[in-house]
Amino acid sequence: MDQPIRWTLPASAFVAFDAPLSVATVDGDLDPAYRTFLQSEVGFDAGDDADASALAAAAGRLASKEWHPTWGHRYDRPRDPMEFRDLTRLLRALAAADARLGGPGATVDSYQDDDALRDRAAETASECPDCRVETFDTDADGATATVYECCERHHREFHREYVDANRTPDHPTPADAFDLANRLEAEALAIDAAAELADVAAYDPHAVRPVVDQVLAEFESQRGADLVNVDYLRELARALTHLGLVDGSVRARLVRSLADDDARIRQASAAAVASLAWERPESLLAVGDDAVPTGYLKQVFGDDTDPVDEEPLVVRGLATMVAEGDADSREHALAALREFARTHPNAVYPLAGELASHLDATHSRVRLYAAVAVAGLSARYPEVGVEATAGLEFLAARTEDPASVPATCALAALPGGSVPRDVAADRAVEYADPSRYPQYVVREAVYALDALDATDRVDLDWVRACATESALEHAVDVARDDVEDA
Repeated sequence: MDQPIRWTLPASAFVAFDAPLSVATVDGDLDPAYRTFLQSEVGFDAGDDADASALAAAAGRLASKEWHPTWGHRYDRPRDPMEFRDLTRLLRALAAADARLGGPGATVDSYQDDDALRDRAAETASECPDCRVETFDTDADGATATVYECCERHHREFHREYVDANRTPDHPTPADAFDLANRLEAEALAIDAAAELADVAAYDPHAVRPVVDQVLAEFESQRGADLVNVDYLRELARALTHLGLVDGSVRARLVRSLADDDARIRQASAAAVASLAWERPESLLAVGDDAVPTGYLKQVFGDDTDPVDEEPLVVRGLATMVAEGDADSREHALAALREFARTHPNAVYPLAGELASHLDATHSRVRLYAAVAVAGLSARYPEVGVEATAGLEFLAARTEDPASVPATCALAALPGGSVPRDVAADRAVEYADPSRYPQYVVREAVYALDALDATDRVDLDWVRACATESALEHAVDVARDDVEDA
């Protein structure tokens, strides 16, 4: 099935129409059936990225045409004069709001998704001299649209208010862990029970610890199943992640599951390990087997100046997953390895070449995680960054790619680096914005600013106040501690 035609507005901008649009949309995006009409009649390729000027040109060409009765038979969309007219209105409004067509669509939940806050934002913008309010005609019949663009101060205020209003309660509804665990066994697919159990474990993992064996058994029962519900497996893994904070046996099972025969078990385990790695890196690295040489732990946690002779079990398991052809396995494994590269680079050093080989990966998260891992290794072992200079420079030049943040940071830290530190800091400042970028991206930008001693360039209080993920909160806390200790 064709993907909807997506557009991306600036985070602080939104559009209000004087009358509802009749154009068919799919989850807020334009029905892909319009793509053929736009290409054939106005020469506009809605499958490629297009900026506001390209949208305006397409809208202008549409406005110069009149509805032709044969179009209703030749194209699935537009089906009638009303849809044709409103298609023109939409493109004109998007162009006026400086939208990009073909982008990823909204990546961050926004106050614009809340009717009450959106109305307040429109009212505030109308009264603020620094905000932008522009009403314009969208067709020859007097139809109008209004573009609202909040100033940065109001945009941040409304985003924080939206985040606060939509937070889940810190204290989940009290639930009996035994009852929830029994539901896992009694129901065919107890997604709700697994999710509730994970929520309880997130708040108090000790409350779920008495049923850890049942959770592990249910998790492993998915091995080899003909049909596996990804949501169910994810919630079970989330519960195990929180249990892993307080139970060493869970950590050991997750590490050993990285070598499971079932790819879905491996991937879910790697996701859990990645979530644990920034809170319990030493505990995960300490999980061993008979192949771990005597004195290994002293080498990792004692004198960690030199690279290890042999990777820890968890690193070996993740390295094997990176080498798999499966994109999901690689992404989950790299997500965990970047955490170890940040905190214990000597344990990951033997993988430096493999990690650098993914700097030009197709998948954006793979590029980001690989760049973070290489940057972490390079901070301890500059020769890693020197060897990976070509790949890092490739990413640094891609200003629209979040992976450019750790890449520029790594280059700036190298002796005689090709990127000035202030340029690297500017890039990190741009991405350290939870109102515009996903929190996993913001987190890496905060770490980069910390590494560059530039955390004073952003409002860490606001970033933390807008954080809905504990990993981002932790990154801000680390940056604050470093600033306070300086």
